[in-house]
Amino acid sequence: MDPVTFAAFVVTSLFGGGLVAGLLQLWLGRRQHQVAMDKWERIQQSWERQIESAKKRGDTKEVNRLRQEYAGQLEAWRAQQGVTALAPRTLATEDGPTLTAQEVERFRGLLAAADPLNPGALSAEGHWLRGNSYYETGNYLEALASYDKALGMNSNLASAWSSQSAALGLLGSHNEALASAEKALALDPNSATAWSNRSAASTGLGHHAEALASVDKAIELDPNHAINWNNRSAAFIGLGRHEEALASCDRAIELNPNLAGAWNNRGLPLRRLGREAEALESFKKAEELDKRGS
Repeated sequence: MDPVTFAAFVVTSLFGGGLVAGLLQLWLGRRQHQVAMDKWERIQQSWERQIESAKKRGDTKEVNRLRQEYAGQLEAWRAQQGVTALAPRTLATEDGPTLTAQEVERFRGLLAAADPLNPGALSAEGHWLRGNSYYETGNYLEALASYDKALGMNSNLASAWSSQSAALGLLGSHNEALASAEKALALDPNSATAWSNRSAASTGLGHHAEALASVDKAIELDPNHAINWNNRSAAFIGLGRHEEALASCDRAIELNPNLAGAWNNRGLPLRRLGREAEALESFKKAEELDKRGS
């Protein structure tokens, strides 16, 4: 068992998962950042040793080649720092990408520039945040590949399990999304995002009562996130509770008037309640927001 995993086990065993989960995840994040810095320093030192060795041999061609490759790695490292700084820390299934077209292009440029970086320079957190960046560009398959790398390095990274759940949900893999959300919650039972992703996966599977129970927990933990209320509306729609679905949509829109999914969900109970003109207005608003974001 690696030192980070062992520390997580000891703290959870002594104090329980609920109260210390947030502090533990923060500590693990800082630890992972330091691990990445240590790895990068070792990689730098390796390049410098190789260049110095080539100099001593008088191999000018090899010195120039190594310097060029080293410069490329430095550029890729800087781009990765940009990815790490800008990547979102939480993802909810019904969010989807939330960036403007200009911001998406910036992310794509950073990801392309960071791609040549030696994978050994990245910590589990670095791979997770790279995955979140791919998610924001709509590239869910690349996001999943990054989450797999992150979890291969640290299977106790709850945030990576939660992000994986979000990406799987948007790809329609609801059983897998549910399993990932549950793994996240086993590690961090106070993650509102993981509860929300569990709700979305349950809705996708047609388990509407379970979806409602999960999203109610998410709202208890984070009552001011529009996605939670939108997921609650989806659960109520599945249960045929149209008035409650409409109220949840209205709350989601109050918190985020630009959430296309909430406007679309709002049209569904309105139509079932016989309020066709209002339903069409909601669907039209959802379509306008979708076009604006594309």
